[in-house]
Amino acid sequence: MVAARASLDRVAPEELGAQLDAGALVVDIRPEADRRAEGELDGAVVIERTKLEWRLDPTSPDRIPEAVPGRRVVIVCNEGYSSVLAATSLVALGVDATDLDGGYRALVAAGRGPRREVGLPGRSAVLERTMPSDPTSPRRLLGFPDPVDEVSARLVAAGVVTMAVLAIALDWRWLTAVLAYGFVARVLTGPKLSPLGRLVTQIVRPRLTVRPRLVPGPPKRFAQGVGVAFSVTALALALLGAWGAAQVVLGLLATAAALEAFLGLCLGCKAFALLMRAGVIPDDVCERCNDIWAGRPATDAGRSVVAG
Repeated sequence: MVAARASLDRVAPEELGAQLDAGALVVDIRPEADRRAEGELDGAVVIERTKLEWRLDPTSPDRIPEAVPGRRVVIVCNEGYSSVLAATSLVALGVDATDLDGGYRALVAAGRGPRREVGLPGRSAVLERTMPSDPTSPRRLLGFPDPVDEVSARLVAAGVVTMAVLAIALDWRWLTAVLAYGFVARVLTGPKLSPLGRLVTQIVRPRLTVRPRLVPGPPKRFAQGVGVAFSVTALALALLGAWGAAQVVLGLLATAAALEAFLGLCLGCKAFALLMRAGVIPDDVCERCNDIWAGRPATDAGRSVVAG
């Protein structure tokens, strides 16, 4: 235990707020009985200790969307004992993990608990009580990560550019169907059922040393929806024999994706912001999007614990 503690850069209770502001993922592993008796750490992700590794390993097919490669994880238990062993186990898997020194009770003793003083605004992320244990359950499959790792999003956009350009240049009309499926899958499930999304989040992204840049999920999902409109239109045109028109639509799609992949300019996200400012999209759809015009990342616009 002493060696395990010495190997971690442990977080003091008064430092947890700064960790959250920096985009850390706080994970509460306390038993349900203790959480009920002493209070929830609102905004923290609740994961049972026995499921911790396969929920947080970025290479696991059953990882939670918030387990973004490079994102710091802070484990919280009752008094800082179990959390030490849990954090060292995650470190062995390549996760940037540590724990809260003294645990939840030290947080309360420091006057920073039990609820929203150190928690995050918005919905609670008590995953193990809301997620079915069956990985194939529709409730597990459907949904979009929030926040989203901007690095992963740009890698996916680069993949879209590659496929669209190949379809146009080599007359590979079948790729139009692949593109359309990918956009539909990402809108409905994030990266879970998207081959390109899985390739990026489970193979490419974990091998990059670039730290995650977390941004709100709803604008990215809206942008994927715009991609659905373009790719499905191109597919319909191709099936109707209007391949020239389909190539034009694919060219527009490739241009928009290239702007995001290489310049970080998400046109769909800008359209989402315009619709929010016009009142078409309610503010509560994306509470952290109010600063999107200023170009601030989600971790600046508001704390968030809920990643593609």
